[in-house]
Amino acid sequence: MPNPNPQRPTRWTAAWPPERLAALRELIESGVSPRQVAEQLGVTRCAVIGKCYRESIELPNSRGFVPAEPTRNPFGGKRSCMWPHGDPAHVDFRFCGAPIVSLARPYCGFHLARVYRKAEKPP
Repeated sequence: MPNPNPQRPTRWTAAWPPERLAALRELIESGVSPRQVAEQLGVTRCAVIGKCYRESIELPNSRGFVPAEPTRNPFGGKRSCMWPHGDPAHVDFRFCGAPIVSLARPYCGFHLARVYRKAEKPP
């Protein structure tokens, strides 16, 4: 099957000889974006990202993204139980607010036991 876009190599022609891999490392370490590296090396952006992943090359953080810490919920603070109390339509509606047991679950130990029950065995 002919390559529909001769500007971009197909997966069969986009090999990574040692010289190209060295150029990839050098460009990434100098802070060049994966898109610019792809243009310089004549491969796709996804090929650059995939090769960096397989070779454990850390990509630059070009967008300035910083992972956020767990956010504070407006109903009880950081890492607090989200079990609702009352009617959401009333002003006295609130959440439990007790410390949660695990970051994977939004409930305290008491409410966690109420939500996640073991399945009962059939008779």
